[in-house]
Amino acid sequence: MGGGIATNEDFRRIAAEVFDGVMAEHGFSRAADGDAGLNYTRRDVEFVVGIEHVPSFGFMIGFRESKRFWRRQRFVEIRLIIECSGHLSSEVGLPLYVVQLDGLRSALEQWREAVIKYAAPILRGDLKMVRDPRVPGSVIDAKRARWRAANLRDLAYEAWKEKQYARLLDLLAEIEGLDVGLTATECERRDVAKKSMGKGGAGISG
Repeated sequence: MGGGIATNEDFRRIAAEVFDGVMAEHGFSRAADGDAGLNYTRRDVEFVVGIEHVPSFGFMIGFRESKRFWRRQRFVEIRLIIECSGHLSSEVGLPLYVVQLDGLRSALEQWREAVIKYAAPILRGDLKMVRDPRVPGSVIDAKRARWRAANLRDLAYEAWKEKQYARLLDLLAEIEGLDVGLTATECERRDVAKKSMGKGGAGISG
């Protein structure tokens, strides 16, 4: 496989190569692909292998119950399934985002192994984790916001080190939009970035 920046087309192609076999073994078939990922369906449940730009590829892999048209479908990510199984998703060590094509297959293979290990009951047809009222949508949304903020914070730190102030401000604004708040250090860095931008500097290190 060559190097370079991964595209949506690369993601769909490699994700299909990684997930098609194991999903077929559990009775899933490929549905129409989305713009940013793959959908697999079985009579009772859908499995989604998707990406989210944060601005690099952030993985959205999980399940939602089929035929729940009377209410909003709830998407349950594999990281939440891991934590509800009594483990910390951070300890599992799943790669949260990938930019380079070279690392994409390895990352997706790690996610596939996590699905096989921690979502085995769902693959076998036990949908309690997908339906469980003890895991309300608000909890899922809050966890997703924290995970997304963690990804953005890593990117913001890199932008700060490289003095990419315009990008830093965009990333910090996105973190604020998640209602998780900025740290005191992030607020200080935002102020420095604004002052630098106000002086006419693009904030790009040479």
